[in-house]
Amino acid sequence: MTIKLLFMVFVLLVSGLLIYFKKKTIAFEKKELSKLAIEMKFDSNQQMIVLFLNYQDINYGVLNELLDKNTDPFYSMIIVMKGPQWLTTMKKKTWNRHRVIDLSEYPWIMPRSHSQVTSYINNKVVNIYEPVSYIKNMKSKSLEQQRDTGFQKSKTI
Repeated sequence: MTIKLLFMVFVLLVSGLLIYFKKKTIAFEKKELSKLAIEMKFDSNQQMIVLFLNYQDINYGVLNELLDKNTDPFYSMIIVMKGPQWLTTMKKKTWNRHRVIDLSEYPWIMPRSHSQVTSYINNKVVNIYEPVSYIKNMKSKSLEQQRDTGFQKSKTI
């Protein structure tokens, strides 16, 4: 009986600590993204999409390919890149539809061990841990938006 009680107390204690640290992490992310929104001159009701891109992530090659092919005027994001500075400099030119920033230039941004997309609007944070699927989905939504608005790429004569 006492072992069960001790185990239940232990489980409750661990659960409480996990909830506490999760709330602290969310609060830190909100503060971090709020500061980034101010730096990037985003309005508080404007959605800010941030791709935290880690050069060492297993999905980097696929994400790089998707972003290289993006010439879509309907969506852009802030890309916080963790990698060699020469690569970040090169990607700033290649991914000119997006705002590419070097993680080392913003020491108050917490580095991520993996790539992820974060949406921030009205002080609400949504983390998406499948950035490849997210970007593919955004691309298909953007194509629908182009069709719906009648947008066509201008032809060069």
